Amino acid sequence: MLKKRFGDWKVGIEEIILFLIIILNVFDAIEHLPSTLDYIKKIISWAALGFIFYRAKPTKIIFGTYQKGIEDIMLISGYFLILIKDLVSYAMSSVNDASSFLVPFFNALIKNQSSIEIFGIYAGMLLILAVSINMILKHPIRGPSVMHIIHEDGPIPNNFKDFFHRLLTSFAVLVAFYLIVFNLVMEWLAIAIDAPLLMIALGTYIFFIIKHREKFNSRSFLSKFGDFGSSFYEDVIKHFTYKKTILRALFAMLVLHIATESLHFIWPYVFGVADSLYFGLLSSPHLSMFQVFALDSIATDFLGNALLFVTIAGNIIAILFLLLAPGYLWYLIYKNKKFTLSKMQIGILISSLLMFILSPAFKIRPLTNEALIGVNISGHSIVQNSIIGIPATVLIALSVGLICALLSTDISKEKKIMRLITIVTQIFFTIYIALFTYSISNYYIQSIIYLSTIKKYVLLIIFALFFIITVLFYLFGTIGFIKDTSAHAKEHLTAK
Repeated sequence: MLKKRFGDWKVGIEEIILFLIIILNVFDAIEHLPSTLDYIKKIISWAALGFIFYRAKPTKIIFGTYQKGIEDIMLISGYFLILIKDLVSYAMSSVNDASSFLVPFFNALIKNQSSIEIFGIYAGMLLILAVSINMILKHPIRGPSVMHIIHEDGPIPNNFKDFFHRLLTSFAVLVAFYLIVFNLVMEWLAIAIDAPLLMIALGTYIFFIIKHREKFNSRSFLSKFGDFGSSFYEDVIKHFTYKKTILRALFAMLVLHIATESLHFIWPYVFGVADSLYFGLLSSPHLSMFQVFALDSIATDFLGNALLFVTIAGNIIAILFLLLAPGYLWYLIYKNKKFTLSKMQIGILISSLLMFILSPAFKIRPLTNEALIGVNISGHSIVQNSIIGIPATVLIALSVGLICALLSTDISKEKKIMRLITIVTQIFFTIYIALFTYSISNYYIQSIIYLSTIKKYVLLIIFALFFIITVLFYLFGTIGFIKDTSAHAKEHLTAK
């Protein structure tokens, strides 16, 4: 590959493309990226993540066998075809701000939205079916793999009954992989939170450079960081191929799901910048903390403003913890480490959680009758939604937080407090997933009813399959979360 040397650095096509993506994401994060370039950037991000999926060898994960061929290319192409609906949706939200060069393209997508989406679903499902048939006819199924878990391993079927049974099973598993893994990663990492995620990654990288500048070596750091990421990714993927850890794998995907919300909704709330392609599809406004503060501080004095600021800060800490804690707990379970916080951290967290409950700064509700599916987290007036008033909220929250911090000096009491925090996390996680399940169920039920009225029975069957798999994913993922976190708390946080 052609590379040019700049001092000790070798720069090639990959580095140039990566640099351009980084620059585009930086401008996207501060909302100085034109919607046209934002749209193009997201397509590039899709392509990059698609290549990563190809390198992960999904057919080997699912079937346990792999030979270099076109199966993975066909599978990922089928997934992209089903996902093409998102390109149309985001074209609709950015057409008004698009350049004259792309307006005709966007208008063509919007005009033919229904035909494009139906074609994408049919073509994508046919490619998935073709991969299923090809893998069954050419390759035996071995463990460890997803198919091995459901007892579909063994040689190539030699009769029609076994072939048909394995075909249905493999097709359902490939569709499930799309819904549970591919679709989630593409919609959230490549579209919704790519810019904030990159900014955090850059910030982390710069932090390491500054903190360890005397002994920092960029190549050794990147090598170690890359090796850790690679081994961690491989271990997580392996969870899908063993029966005893598959619930943990589903739990991991739900954790990724809820963790992305911390960047997707809280980033705009804190910094006042939002992705126009995504938030343009929502009908309700999303207030930043500056707007909330300006709204609520009109009728208060200096002390009231100070208490309001403390309440907003507590709410941000609480919502970030509740959204990120499931991921942290998954990591602790993965590493078999104890869930611990310092006395100060316990005090701050308990106070923040009480502020979040007594004087909420956020409204959390399922999305219905919107262009998007999921849960909406939006800022609203704290003064108007406080249960007992802001002064009383701050007084009670800080008092209880201080008491818990002092009690945590005793090991047995500290474990009880940490178990309570774990239970609060479990409750929030379950409620959040229930809201998301309600939103997506509402979408699928309405779609299925509509498809039945227009007699699109093939699409109806496809949507019914999507609906069943999605609900099962949320159900068993939540069961996996409750089961693993409860077992972890019992092992590490039981008072002795």
